[in-house]
Parts: sequence; C-alpha cells; structure tokens
Amino acid sequence: MKKNNKSVIIGEVPALGLVFADVLAVGVLIVLLLLAYSFFFQPAHLQTLYTRTHQNTLLNEFEGAFGAEIGAGSIRNEIEGNQIRWGFHSNLLYANGSEVLSESGRRILNRCSKALEQIPDSLYQQIQVIVFTKGGQLPDESILRRGGMSDYFDLAAQRAKNTTNYLVRNTQTVSANHFNSSMQRVAANALDDRKVEMVIYLH
Repeated sequence: MKKNNKSVIIGEVPALGLVFADVLAVGVLIVLLLLAYSFFFQPAHLQTLYTRTHQNTLLNEFEGAFGAEIGAGSIRNEIEGNQIRWGFHSNLLYANGSEVLSESGRRILNRCSKALEQIPDSLYQQIQVIVFTKGGQLPDESILRRGGMSDYFDLAAQRAKNTTNYLVRNTQTVSANHFNSSMQRVAANALDDRKVEMVIYLH
C-alpha cells in the first residue's frame, strides 16, 4: 500500500511582524537623520563648529610653540567660550622697570605671531593685549619719570601699547584693525599682578 507523500512549500515572504519591525527601524533612522540635520546644519551651529575647529588649531599651534613654558607654568593657555587667553609673566617680555621689549620678549611674540597666522583673518573679532598692575608710584630714581611716567599704570599702559604694536608689525596675515591694547588694575593683595595677557576673540 502506497502512502501519498505531500510536499509542504515554505513561503519566502517574511512574517508580518518582521516586516513591521523593519519599517519601524527605517522610520526611526530617518527621524534621527532629520534631527541631526536640523541641529548640525543650521547656520548658527555650523558657525560654532567652524569657530571651535579654528580655536583648536590655535591652541595646538600655541602649545606646540610653548610646550616647555606651559609645562613649567610660566605661560598659560586657556579657552573660554569664543575666547582664547594666552598669559605671560611680564618678566618674560620686559626687563624689570622697563617699557622696552626685551630680546627674549620679541622672540616670544614672534612665536605668537606665527600661531595667529594659522587661521583666516576673517575669523578674528579682536586680539586684545592687557597688562595687569597693582599701580602705585614709580620710584623717584626711575628713568621712566624722565619720559613723563609717574606711576605703574603709565608703565602698564605703555607696555600694552608696545606689545600690541610689535604684534601688528610682525603678524603678516592678520589685519592691524583686529588688535587693541589696554591696562587693567588688580587688587592690592593679588598674587598674579605682573602679567601680560593676550585675549583672542573669534567670531
């Protein structure tokens, strides 16, 4: 007696649940892509990313030029929002009681200029040189009194101006209009008063 052998053909069409899961996954992926596009490709966000990229370029250039001094703590390198701050003890740039840049000070500023030249001029909003001081009268025997200075505010203001002028002359690809100088008073008990700081504002 022969038995009828019936073949059962298993269909290749996926189960309805699997199809729904695939459609859902694709839908979620599309939503995520749209959200990412709306966030990252808005003009404001693109500008922020562009600015951050060039901030990192400046930081890397500066750290490459002053790695030893930063490690020793004599030079500072910080970033705050759209600002970069490079801080130097004033003795690195000026001899004690002098408003004339020292030879080593000029070499330091030359290295700063090379770092500044690594990003487009159009990105700079302002490069401000600030010299900090506690103030007080210059000694009676100071030769600076012969030039019309009477106190350390005058000395700080002149140092800020001289530092700025040197940077303007030696930073070839950055417009002079971006540079500015100022003097800033610190509290009488401040420890970090003899300081020259370069604050770089990017758009």
